[in-house]
Amino acid sequence: MPLALAAACDHAFVGLGLHRVEVNIRPENTASLRVVEKLGFRDEGLRLRYLHIDGDWSDHLSFALTIEDMGGSSVVERWNHWQHQSLQRHTDAGPP
Repeated sequence: MPLALAAACDHAFVGLGLHRVEVNIRPENTASLRVVEKLGFRDEGLRLRYLHIDGDWSDHLSFALTIEDMGGSSVVERWNHWQHQSLQRHTDAGPP
């Protein structure tokens, strides 16, 4: 999922010329929260009763990236860098 979101963001910035990408995630969705963390999205706070889901208004955490946040790199490059660092941390730690 991180690579798919990274590729979609790169397309939004480069292919479509968009300036900003936002992601809104329900606070209990820890897997999705981890994805935006890995890609370096900025936390922009809580949106109370943001979307009506399953018969109730659900709060969402809001995250964003702008083209300026990227500093000339791509989101896929960020993902690759995070993966490399994560692999290095596991390699350096040695066997459990």
